[in-house]
Amino acid sequence: MSQAPRQLTGGSSRSLIFPAIGGLLVVAGIAAGALWLGRAVPGTEGLAVELRDRGRIVVVGDDELRRIEAEGAELLGVAEIPGLAAALAGRDETALDEALLHAGVAGLLVDGRSGGQLGESATIEQRLRAYSSMESLRGVYLTPTAALYVRRGGVYGLEPAMGEVLARAARQLVSGSSTPLVRAFPEPLRRSRNVEVMVMLEQGGRPRLWRSARGGSIARALVTAGSVARQRWTEREQAMGGDLDDRLPRMTVRVYLLEEDGTLGDIAAPFVERVFTDVHGVAFEHRGSWHYLLPQATAERGEGSAVRAYAELFGDAGLPADSLGRDELRAYRIVAREVGTSPPEVSSMPSPSPMDAVAPDELLIPRGGLDTL
Repeated sequence: MSQAPRQLTGGSSRSLIFPAIGGLLVVAGIAAGALWLGRAVPGTEGLAVELRDRGRIVVVGDDELRRIEAEGAELLGVAEIPGLAAALAGRDETALDEALLHAGVAGLLVDGRSGGQLGESATIEQRLRAYSSMESLRGVYLTPTAALYVRRGGVYGLEPAMGEVLARAARQLVSGSSTPLVRAFPEPLRRSRNVEVMVMLEQGGRPRLWRSARGGSIARALVTAGSVARQRWTEREQAMGGDLDDRLPRMTVRVYLLEEDGTLGDIAAPFVERVFTDVHGVAFEHRGSWHYLLPQATAERGEGSAVRAYAELFGDAGLPADSLGRDELRAYRIVAREVGTSPPEVSSMPSPSPMDAVAPDELLIPRGGLDTL
């Protein structure tokens, strides 16, 4: 009888110890979970900066990326946006853009760690994970972990009539005619947006000269680029093969929009080679000036290597070939989107008489009148 109380006392002590241990484990688990949730996602420091004030951004891939903290940005899941999962699984970029527009989504944060796929058979999500160039989206910042894309908006949807206007205006500017007033351009081309426009003179299927300019609208940038192209030819007239006014009627004039498609957040050679596709040109900004190679020149001079193309471009700019790692240099991708073409004129046609002269601003009116826009 005397041992019974001791057995009961011992059992009572154990019953108090186990709940205490269990409580400590729960607390430790909660603390560990909080630390895990609060830890930074490796390789996303630059992305956090670029995400600031972007508004609603959808994460495509591992939900781990939703832990990135950026003031003014709300990271959402694909399932939260109606129609987005279906659009990502398809190939129609218009459907993707409409889903984002209707939900007020500014862009996508795409997980690139598992890789993707390029080519006609690839879905939109596969292309994004491969860091492809997109029609409806513009790359902003690229890292081995993820890439930030935003909607292109108005530049994405230029109507063919606008391209016709740009091409006629470019030929007019390069020919040395009176400069058209910016207000004479149709509204979509006057609309305020930061763009870079390139005017290219081409003969026999090969570029002869091109010049680009940045401006606060497509119209303003075109006026500058066209004028500078004529000036450059005039300065090198002998080397270019003769007087521009004589040669221009036999040349094709092309107008391109040069658009940035992602700053490189990592300069390791394997990553650089991975993110440059055949539609990308290498580019960099250094102390207020910018330099680039068009996609064709990138492929030719780099012999298939973006790193080698950068070395060539640095040499052109008077910088060491290994300048990709300079702190004051920003490396990025560009895409060149042709938006207007003016074919060669028939050189045997007689020159217009003074009675047939057209005012510079009238040349910008699309055929059929402004009401056709």
